[in-house]
Formats: sequence, structure tokens, C-alpha cells
Amino acid sequence: MDEFNDNEIARLLRLKRYEQPPPGYFENFLHEFHRRQRNELLRQPLWRICLQRTHDFMFQFDVRSLASYPVAVAAVLVCAAVISLKIYQAPEITRVALQSPAALSTAVNTEGE
Repeated sequence: MDEFNDNEIARLLRLKRYEQPPPGYFENFLHEFHRRQRNELLRQPLWRICLQRTHDFMFQFDVRSLASYPVAVAAVLVCAAVISLKIYQAPEITRVALQSPAALSTAVNTEGE
């Protein structure tokens, strides 16, 4: 590759001084920039786009602030397990001795006299 000497560089800079962008260039710049970004993104395969978005979503949080989340999740899971065991536990069968209704009425009459 040829190296430019200082005279050639100075001549090129003098030529560039008189160049002007076309009308509407600065007003249209942002729109054109976004269009080129979308075109570049759409050239990638769909699985890579999904993987990149998932990665960006997962790591947008500060990892140090997420350090207490595993402990909180574990505590919630333990509480849910205890509550579900209490709810779905079979109730104990209480055995009560039944007396005949005649025995109850005679017992009340003897005490009332």
C-alpha cells in the first residue's frame, strides 16, 4: 500500500472542504440509520436473534442485586411445600363412642328429679 505524503493529504483535505451533503441529509439521517440497522439485523438467522434477545434480557440486571433472589425463591418454595402438605394431608379420623338416644333421655330425667 502506498503511503501518502503530507502534500497529497493536504490536497485531499482542500478538496473535501468544498463538499456539501445533499439537501435533507441531516433531517433524514436518523431514519436512514434505523433502516440500515434493521436490514443488518434481518440478515441474521431467527434463532440467533432470539438467543441474543434472551441473553440481553437475562443479563440486563446487575448480578450482585440478584444474589438474594435464589434464597428468596428457596424460601417461597419451602413455604409452598409446607402449606400444600398441610392442605392435602388426610384429616385424622376421630372415633367417638355413640350412645343410644334412650340412654341420653333417661340420663337427663334422672338428673332433673
